Amino acid sequence: MTAIDDFGAGFAGLSLLAEFQPDIIKLDVELIHDIDKLLVKQAIARGVVQICTDPGVRIIAEGVESVKQYQFLRRFSITLMQGFLFSKPLFEACGESASICWPNNW
Repeated sequence: MTAIDDFGAGFAGLSLLAEFQPDIIKLDVELIHDIDKLLVKQAIARGVVQICTDPGVRIIAEGVESVKQYQFLRRFSITLMQGFLFSKPLFEACGESASICWPNNW
Protein backbone atom coordinates (compact mmCIF):
# COMPACT_ATOMS: atom_id res chain seq x y z
CA MET A 1 0.00 0.00 0.00
CA THR A 2 1.09 3.58 -0.59
CA ALA A 3 0.14 6.80 1.17
CA ILE A 4 0.53 10.56 0.87
CA ASP A 5 1.26 12.17 4.23
CA ASP A 6 0.38 15.78 5.12
CA PHE A 7 -2.07 16.09 2.22
CA GLY A 8 -2.93 19.73 1.66
CA ALA A 9 0.42 21.07 2.90
CA GLY A 10 3.32 22.05 0.67
CA PHE A 11 3.79 19.68 -2.25
CA ALA A 12 1.35 17.05 -0.96
CA GLY A 13 -1.62 18.38 -2.92
CA LEU A 14 -3.96 17.74 -5.80
CA SER A 15 -1.31 17.48 -8.52
CA LEU A 16 0.47 14.75 -6.56
CA LEU A 17 -2.85 12.92 -6.12
CA ALA A 18 -3.50 13.17 -9.87
CA GLU A 19 -0.07 11.82 -10.83
CA PHE A 20 0.30 9.21 -8.12
CA GLN A 21 -2.72 7.11 -7.14
CA PRO A 22 -2.15 6.28 -3.46
CA ASP A 23 -4.22 3.90 -1.36
CA ILE A 24 -4.36 6.38 1.54
CA ILE A 25 -3.99 10.10 2.11
CA LYS A 26 -3.44 11.69 5.51
CA LEU A 27 -5.06 15.10 5.84
CA ASP A 28 -2.60 17.62 7.25
CA VAL A 29 -3.12 18.70 10.85
CA GLU A 30 -3.43 22.35 9.76
CA LEU A 31 -6.56 21.49 7.79
CA ILE A 32 -8.05 19.67 10.79
CA HIS A 33 -7.25 22.46 13.28
CA ASP A 34 -10.45 24.56 13.75
CA ILE A 35 -12.35 22.55 11.12
CA ASP A 36 -15.36 22.67 13.45
CA LYS A 37 -15.33 26.49 13.25
CA LEU A 38 -14.10 27.46 9.78
CA LEU A 39 -16.40 26.93 6.80
CA VAL A 40 -13.56 27.10 4.29
CA LYS A 41 -11.76 24.17 5.96
CA GLN A 42 -15.02 22.23 6.00
CA ALA A 43 -15.49 22.89 2.27
CA ILE A 44 -11.94 21.74 1.53
CA ALA A 45 -12.39 18.53 3.53
CA ARG A 46 -15.72 17.84 1.83
CA GLY A 47 -14.06 18.35 -1.57
CA VAL A 48 -11.17 16.02 -0.73
CA VAL A 49 -13.65 13.32 0.30
CA GLN A 50 -15.48 13.70 -3.03
CA ILE A 51 -12.22 13.55 -5.00
CA CYS A 52 -11.04 10.43 -3.14
CA THR A 53 -14.31 8.50 -3.21
CA ASP A 54 -14.35 7.39 -6.87
CA PRO A 55 -10.78 6.05 -7.03
CA GLY A 56 -11.20 4.43 -3.61
CA VAL A 57 -8.52 6.40 -1.77
CA ARG A 58 -8.92 6.07 2.01
CA ILE A 59 -8.58 9.20 4.13
CA ILE A 60 -6.95 9.55 7.55
CA ALA A 61 -7.34 12.79 9.49
CA GLU A 62 -4.35 13.59 11.69
CA GLY A 63 -4.29 15.95 14.65
CA VAL A 64 -7.84 15.34 15.90
CA GLU A 65 -7.93 16.92 19.35
CA SER A 66 -11.59 17.61 20.14
CA VAL A 67 -14.94 15.88 20.01
CA LYS A 68 -16.27 18.66 17.74
CA GLN A 69 -13.50 18.00 15.21
CA TYR A 70 -14.30 14.29 15.40
CA GLN A 71 -18.01 14.95 14.82
CA PHE A 72 -17.39 17.16 11.78
CA LEU A 73 -15.04 14.62 10.23
CA ARG A 74 -17.54 11.80 10.77
CA ARG A 75 -20.18 13.90 8.96
CA PHE A 76 -17.83 13.96 5.97
CA SER A 77 -17.55 10.14 6.15
CA ILE A 78 -13.96 10.26 7.42
CA THR A 79 -13.67 7.32 9.78
CA LEU A 80 -9.91 6.93 10.16
CA MET A 81 -8.44 9.47 12.59
CA GLN A 82 -5.50 9.96 14.89
CA GLY A 83 -4.67 12.59 17.47
CA PHE A 84 -4.63 13.54 21.13
CA LEU A 85 -8.39 12.95 21.37
CA PHE A 86 -7.65 9.23 21.15
CA SER A 87 -4.17 8.90 22.65
CA LYS A 88 -0.98 10.77 23.33
CA PRO A 89 2.05 9.46 21.39
CA LEU A 90 2.86 6.03 22.78
CA PHE A 91 6.53 6.14 21.84
CA GLU A 92 7.12 8.78 24.51
CA ALA A 93 5.55 6.43 27.05
CA CYS A 94 8.40 3.97 26.42
CA GLY A 95 10.90 6.05 28.35
CA GLU A 96 14.36 4.56 28.79
CA SER A 97 13.47 0.97 27.96
CA ALA A 98 12.67 0.88 24.26
CA SER A 99 12.37 -2.92 24.42
CA ILE A 100 8.97 -2.51 26.09
CA CYS A 101 7.57 -0.88 22.94
CA TRP A 102 9.86 -2.45 20.36
CA PRO A 103 10.19 -6.17 21.04
CA ASN A 104 13.10 -8.01 19.46
CA ASN A 105 10.80 -10.00 17.18
CA TRP A 106 9.63 -6.91 15.24
